[in-house]
Amino acid sequence: MKDHVPQNSVDSLTFKTKVGSSVCGYLYGDPDGEPMIYCHGWPGSGVQAALADSAAQKHGFRIFSPDRPGIGGSSYVPDRQISDWPDLAIQAAETLGWKSFHLLAVSGGCPYVLAIAAAYPERVRSVTICCGAALPEFVLDPKNSYPIYRGLEILHRRLPVALRAGLHLARLYLKMIPAGFVFYPLYPFIDANERRAIHPRKNRLPMARSVKGGFRQHPRGILHDATRFIEPWGFSLESIQIPVHFWHGTADRNIPIEAARKTAAKVPNSSFTEVSGESHYSLPLLYLDKIVGGISAEKSS
Repeated sequence: MKDHVPQNSVDSLTFKTKVGSSVCGYLYGDPDGEPMIYCHGWPGSGVQAALADSAAQKHGFRIFSPDRPGIGGSSYVPDRQISDWPDLAIQAAETLGWKSFHLLAVSGGCPYVLAIAAAYPERVRSVTICCGAALPEFVLDPKNSYPIYRGLEILHRRLPVALRAGLHLARLYLKMIPAGFVFYPLYPFIDANERRAIHPRKNRLPMARSVKGGFRQHPRGILHDATRFIEPWGFSLESIQIPVHFWHGTADRNIPIEAARKTAAKVPNSSFTEVSGESHYSLPLLYLDKIVGGISAEKSS
């Protein structure tokens, strides 16, 4: 069994898009549950949705979690944009026989679910975002952003060769290291709350397999995915007319909460839940059951 995919039995689906590329995704949760499309974070892949598997089974959702282009099992598509994603999501839904669906995003999946909501509001039952990425003008603002992200943006503009070399080294590391050990070298650089959340094997294995899946192909895919966040997203948040629920930890250093608040404020019908003391990794690892349960409560009301 490959190290970048879950060790338990998970259904997968691969389909050809209208332009001839392939999209690969993974199915989790209750086979008879309500449809949900999960958009993974960065640097990750569709198998990240394994984190929501038990919550989806418990609360009655069937998740489809696709790899974005150039990631995992999906074809690399040069120059693809976030605004291209809604049509792919609709094609995935139609392949699965879904007329409508819920949307759930973690971190870098945020602009992708917002793009779907803006383009196809009639197909979307709900939108929920956990520790979501912020708009470029906020995430790159020195007052609101994580220094590593600003450094990556500088390398992308000024030393792209060095950035590509670094990603090749990361891919080599991920190919060599078993999933259970991937995050150990990062422990000194993350706070104690993050370490407590990541350390249990049931948490760190899905996270590590997600990252390994992100680097499964040539690093150009994961690099292109990263640059989508720091360039204009290609649609207006103000045009989103369906409710969007944001969840964010007050201790998130990757996407500081002020940047997330400012992004959410641009969505007309948004609500914002702050989770005290939780950070970028601890929130999805520890709160997805509560978050998915909240979606379930809303659909029942």
